Amino acid sequence: GLTVGAFGHGILKIRGGSTVTSTSASFRSSIGTFPGSSGIVTVTGANSTWNTNSLSVGSSGEGILNIEDGGTVLSNSVSIGGISTNTNIATVTGSNSKWDITGGLSFSSFGTNSILNIEDGGTVSNSYAEMGFLEIAFATSVVTVSGSNSAWNTSGDLDVGISLSDSDISTNSSTINIETGGTVSVGNEIYLAKTGVINLRGGTLRAATFDFSSGKAINFEAGKLHLTQSTTIDSNSIYDLDVRTLVSSQTLRVDGTTTLQTPLILNGGKLSTDSIAGFNNLDFQSGYFDLTYSDFSIGSAGLAGPNVNLATGKHFNVTNNASIAANGVLNLSGGSFSAAKLTNNGTIIAS
Repeated sequence: GLTVGAFGHGILKIRGGSTVTSTSASFRSSIGTFPGSSGIVTVTGANSTWNTNSLSVGSSGEGILNIEDGGTVLSNSVSIGGISTNTNIATVTGSNSKWDITGGLSFSSFGTNSILNIEDGGTVSNSYAEMGFLEIAFATSVVTVSGSNSAWNTSGDLDVGISLSDSDISTNSSTINIETGGTVSVGNEIYLAKTGVINLRGGTLRAATFDFSSGKAINFEAGKLHLTQSTTIDSNSIYDLDVRTLVSSQTLRVDGTTTLQTPLILNGGKLSTDSIAGFNNLDFQSGYFDLTYSDFSIGSAGLAGPNVNLATGKHFNVTNNASIAANGVLNLSGGSFSAAKLTNNGTIIAS
């Protein structure tokens, strides 16, 4: 492994398309290794690469890693923060800047402030991630993803925070901020524990499933919540706390079937789903409803019954085919309806 800042202050800059390889199976690479030390590594420019095995950004010292302007870091596993009171920061910024981690990404549980910034088109990819993974944790970890095409991709599970009893003295805090243009994508489950926070502030949060500790929910201020498998919305779902209404800045996308067992209010926002069950529980006041796989029919046997009224501000789109039965009525009183193909055997009123 390669140590940058073992006992003093170390600086490493990889630029101009150069490659540094430190892939020893016996030793981790480290930035800021021992107490009182500090290290800075910058990988900058297209084809500039640091190829590491395991990597610690701040072990017992202070570590800073910058990946910018198309630079690349390749790692087997990564920890940000260690056993200290330092602030350790990793920043991936700029188009084509990337940090590819074949294994896990973990954030310190022992006293440090661990920060990961993914900005302006940078990407971080890993197989799983843990933000605060010990119940004796006394640390703060923050991940912020912001700017167009910036992405944090986890192919497996993402754990945010730790679960505590009322008697625990841990001061752990784990926060993910997803700003405009940024995407956090998780292949399997997101576990939001008692000390975890997820702020969706204009970006995209994508996952297959969620598991929340009691009293927890996503702070869905704005952006897109994308569920990659069929979802049932009921009193025990992720909508139990604060996402019962989709307003103009909010989009819910479901790959598969959305089953509504409790009311969901569409009030200026957007609901996009392959198919839907429990359509009568959709309180469509205004906004956009996209049906992206199933056909849609208007009539006594149709999903929405024989009458569909689209007033001003209501927009209904069917990606495939739509039909109006003989007893069906589509009333466009200021709203809009579109489909790949519309077969009309009933009545369309436009006013």
